[in-house]
Amino acid sequence: MTHKPVNAPVVLPAGVAAGPPALKAPGEDLASFREKLRLGRHFFVVDDSRDACDMHMRALSGPFGGRGGFETDSRKALDSIAQRASKGELDVLVVDMDMPDLSGRELLLNLAKRGVYVPFVIVSGGQGSDETRAFMSQVSGAGNVRDLQAAVDRRLKQTGGLAFTYLRKEDVALRPELLLDAVDAMLLAGGRKAENLDLLVRATKPEMPDFKSLPKDARERLFASMSDACLNWVALHGRFLKDLDETLATATVPAGKVESVKRARDKISWRFQDPDEYSYDKLVKMDARELGDFEHDLFGSQGVTTVFNNIELIRLAGLTFQDKGGAERMHALFEGYTTAAMMFKDRFGFIQQDLKLAAGGLEAVDLRVAATMTAPDLGVKLGYDIANDRADVPTIEINKKELGSLEISLKQALVNAGRAVEGKSGGKVSMVPGVSTVDGLQDAGVKAHFRNRGYGEGENIASLTIKDNGPGMPAAVLEAWHSGGEIHRGGGGEKSQGLGLMRESAGSVNDGRVVIESSPDGTAVTFYFAEKLKDRQKS
Repeated sequence: MTHKPVNAPVVLPAGVAAGPPALKAPGEDLASFREKLRLGRHFFVVDDSRDACDMHMRALSGPFGGRGGFETDSRKALDSIAQRASKGELDVLVVDMDMPDLSGRELLLNLAKRGVYVPFVIVSGGQGSDETRAFMSQVSGAGNVRDLQAAVDRRLKQTGGLAFTYLRKEDVALRPELLLDAVDAMLLAGGRKAENLDLLVRATKPEMPDFKSLPKDARERLFASMSDACLNWVALHGRFLKDLDETLATATVPAGKVESVKRARDKISWRFQDPDEYSYDKLVKMDARELGDFEHDLFGSQGVTTVFNNIELIRLAGLTFQDKGGAERMHALFEGYTTAAMMFKDRFGFIQQDLKLAAGGLEAVDLRVAATMTAPDLGVKLGYDIANDRADVPTIEINKKELGSLEISLKQALVNAGRAVEGKSGGKVSMVPGVSTVDGLQDAGVKAHFRNRGYGEGENIASLTIKDNGPGMPAAVLEAWHSGGEIHRGGGGEKSQGLGLMRESAGSVNDGRVVIESSPDGTAVTFYFAEKLKDRQKS
């Protein structure tokens, strides 16, 4: 079979132009722009789990007008994808990495060898890189077309032009709209910009954690915490299943849905049944690869994701109840399980953070990534200030024990900025990165601050400004801030809350300094941190 390049002309509806839509005006409506991105475009899903395929199809089929398909057999998918590409009916792939016949990585590499390069979204287990997670935070938080375009452009620079991103299956199960965000961003990338096999090899290389190098006490604490979290989850899942059965016993299932509801209930019951699978003695013997497989089974298509998919099938089955409170009980049951699952996932994140602290040492942190990873959890849409965006990468070498202080300081600035624009038409929170030598710092007070702490004229200082276009801070709060006095919560409005804590937390990180400028047109909070630690700070 002869395969034409994937960028062969696509047959589009009359009047629809191929390629990303032209950005006619900076203020173009983002929703309509994204709809235009999908016109005449096609997607394809490859995942060995039928439940996962169904989940992805529900998220994409409607917005794409049904122009898509899926395959659970990755070997069959190889030919199907190549055929679709040769006919110009493939614009973006959604791929699972962990499949039994042909892994997602092997699938993509085999397609590349056939000359089929197409933007792709990896939806799998694991964490993904900080850069990818920050990119997705920017995409989901984009408030206009320029923000979205800027995020995509930066991503292509990161990847050397390869159009791809990564999502965790459990995140997609909780928030299906994330998949559409990712797919739209890849369409905006305009197809691949680099037909480079080496780039693809690096992009899809499995990232395995190195647990063998950990100190013995940290390793034991990590696995004990993992086991405890898992056993608590098994017990909760058992209670959920009991409550589900009791609630279903009071329900009437439509005749055509009886078998599908029974299958969905059975698939839920098969998960998390054997506590021995999650015992400390079993987990602590795992090597890095085995632990990676364990995490995937726990949260991926064989675990939490499958439970969510089948809960959704039951929810949509059109059940009726013998008493008026039945529907409310079912809704509360499902909502409670979803909340518990999110807490379970968060606990795993806390375990990882505890591991970093226990292991000690230094870590490189990109301030942009730290901010964009924090903003979504606070409900803040954080974009880049396009007019002031520069190529500066404000990365600091930080003592791991100070990661919490950095998070607290950035979180408080984001919370205050979010409050300032809440309910405001055109309200916006954005950030501006920066890197300067001590000699090049424009603020005399900041320059003196770092000089007094032993930093030379040529040493780099990283900065990040969090800006909002809210009403500005009360004069009394600003006066107290600039004088270094006590900042009271009362009398200064919500904007004053936490500024003292923000200043204290930032000051413990790399000799940090915070500068606030505020007017009726908005507030800018700028964090300054030394790029490299002094020897006195490394212990």
